[in-house]
Amino acid sequence: MIDSFDTRRIKVLKEEQIRNNGPVIYWMSREQRVNDNWALIFAQNKALKDKKQFIVVFCLVEKFLDATIRQYDFLLRGLIEVEKKLTEKLIPFYILTGNPSEKIIEFIQKNRASLLITDFDPLKIKKEWKKKISENILIPFIEVDSHNIVPCFFVSQKKEYGAYTLRPKILKLLPQFLTNFPEVIRHPFNKDSL
Repeated sequence: MIDSFDTRRIKVLKEEQIRNNGPVIYWMSREQRVNDNWALIFAQNKALKDKKQFIVVFCLVEKFLDATIRQYDFLLRGLIEVEKKLTEKLIPFYILTGNPSEKIIEFIQKNRASLLITDFDPLKIKKEWKKKISENILIPFIEVDSHNIVPCFFVSQKKEYGAYTLRPKILKLLPQFLTNFPEVIRHPFNKDSL
């Protein structure tokens, strides 16, 4: 467990309305990896702190933008590797199929989850899914920027004109965010659930 987490990576999408004792769920989307994934690290850290089970979920949509069969093949091969690594850490991994704005909600309700965490993604369709999910759940929903060294929503709160206006802001903050990733550990509160 890490003692402190840089909260500048975090954006709260939904405040807590009810308190469940169920697992912490990490909805993996953009960041399809176990190592060097701040969202996964943050989610496991929350589960360890609260002594809760920890589950990772990926939602596979039938058609995503203009993805081809080759891209889906690449995606699925990568998810097999993710599952292997998570299994070594005693972390269950589920692949759901269908519309994430429906399937994630169903999974949360079925498992009486206590917290939902996902990774940052700027795509419009993913923002829409997150909005629908946050409107239909009562547990906290948190987004973590795992993709950028300096979190996108922290570096600038306005629309930038070009790289020349954004680059100095990133360079100024870079030393603060260039930190080592802690390792994901074997999750001690999942032993009974596997």
